[in-house]
Amino acid sequence: MATFSTFMSKNNSDLTLMLEASEIMDVNNDIILGINRYIGWISPFTYVSYNRYVDAQDLYSKAIKQHILSASPELLEGRYLEFEFTPRSIENGVMINGRIKVISDTPSLSTILVKGVVQNGKVHVNHRNDPDPLSGISLR
Repeated sequence: MATFSTFMSKNNSDLTLMLEASEIMDVNNDIILGINRYIGWISPFTYVSYNRYVDAQDLYSKAIKQHILSASPELLEGRYLEFEFTPRSIENGVMINGRIKVISDTPSLSTILVKGVVQNGKVHVNHRNDPDPLSGISLR
């Protein structure tokens, strides 16, 4: 099971294996949800329990990706990311938390939701008035 392989790979700091296991968990969750939607009604108790299992696996997979994002963001190159960002400081209009920097017109220390694709060490975010969509978030 992919979940158990992440325990040892986290202890060994093998982020590549953790990312691979996380992707396998995502595929498995999609399969479980599909099966549960079509035949889960046969047993209402298992329907509820499988849905809660998938929710837990989704949270674990998100946690793995957030760990990889903070430790080695270059492994996420070309992947879609969606994460909450809480800045610890603001310097010259740039919100900073560790290696992640977010440029905003209205910087604040409140949590924001970041969505986009990692390209060249930056998250490609579609801002409404931003002519350069790669200017938003730096991961290095």
